[in-house]
Parts: sequence; structure tokens; C-alpha cells
Amino acid sequence: MWTMWKRESKHLMNAKLIIAAGVVLVCVWAAQAVAQGQGAAQLTPEKREAAWTLEAKGVAKTAGLSAEATGKLVDAYKASRKSLQEAAEKAAPSGGGGGGREAFDARLKLAEEERGKFRKALEGFLSKEQVDKAIAPLGTYNRQWDRLVDALASFQVGDEKQDKGLALIATYVVDSDAALAKARAAQDMEGMRTAMQELKTKLDTAMADVLTPEQLTKWKEATAPRGGRRG
Repeated sequence: MWTMWKRESKHLMNAKLIIAAGVVLVCVWAAQAVAQGQGAAQLTPEKREAAWTLEAKGVAKTAGLSAEATGKLVDAYKASRKSLQEAAEKAAPSGGGGGGREAFDARLKLAEEERGKFRKALEGFLSKEQVDKAIAPLGTYNRQWDRLVDALASFQVGDEKQDKGLALIATYVVDSDAALAKARAAQDMEGMRTAMQELKTKLDTAMADVLTPEQLTKWKEATAPRGGRRG
């Protein structure tokens, strides 16, 4: 009987570990959705496209692209975002639900395919080094980026400060994407949450050089993570 009890306890423990791992995975998928802007207030098509333009221009500025190359980058990025959006809408499960893990994996696959097409388009007018610099942030297709850029644009801080703010946000997007990828690989929900909080705090602190104290308060309110307080 003692042997049987030990065997049953072992099975129960294994089952609990499997369930716990599943919960962590679901939480990481949910965090990825929040980071990509799913569930957050949607921008209008006009504001979304304006954000895409600023994102591409900010990356072009950091990469030191010419005016001609910047214009081509903006057009290529906007076309890529629209293409991905249309593909995601076609692949979305009926009923408007999130679709669970399969739908999430499908979205990742769509993004990977679109990233490949985007890279090929950039190779037509940029050097390999320039392509790599542009793909790192723009190829994340992070919809939270749109919300952050839209918030920055609303303050009308002037070209110099706006360029600085765009660069800070782009760095945050790249670091966030890396943190989420690491969390998915390690199934580390707590580590992911901590990393995301630290990155957002770091961004907010840096934005103090771009915004006035009053604007910074409004910025924090407008860009606070949404959906992360649900049980």
C-alpha cells in the first residue's frame, strides 16, 4: 500500500507540474498579446498609419538614411504593416475570440512570413547593415509601439525632442520583444513580468528628458500596460 501511495503521489505531482507549466505558457501568450496591443484601445486607421510613418522615420534617423531612402522605408513599412493586418484578419477565428494557442502560433507564423517579405523589400534599396538596423525594431510589428508613438506625437514637443523620444521608444520595443521571447523559451512568467515592468520604468525615466513634468504624468497614464491586472 505504501508503494501504491507513493506511485499515486508521484502521478499527482507530475500532473500538477504539467498544469503549472500550462498556466505559465498561457500567461506568457497573454502578455505577448498585451505587448502587441491586443485588447488595448485601438487607434483609428488614420492615427495608426501616422504612427507607422513616425516609427519608420525615427528608425531611418537613427540609421542615418538619406531622405530618399527614408521615404522608401516609410512606404515599405506601411505596406508591410497593412499586409500583415489583412493576413491576420483573414486568418482570425470566427466569433471574434482569441483562438488560443493555435491562433497565437498562427499569428507568429504570419509575422515571420511578413518579416521575410519586408526584409526582401528593404534589400532593394538598403545595405545589409542598414536592413538589419531597420528590421530589428520595425520587424517586431509591435502594436504597442503604435500607441506609444501616438501618445508622444500628441504632445507636439518639436522635431528634436520627438526624434529623441522615437529613438527611446524604438529601443524599448526591441528590448521588450527580446524579453518576451526569452520568457516564452524559459516559460518564466514571473521573470517576464519583472522584465517588462523594469523596461517600462526605464522608458518612463528616460522620457523625462523629452517631456515636461506635466506631460510625463499624462504620458504614464496614457501608456500604462492594459489588461495585466486580471487574475
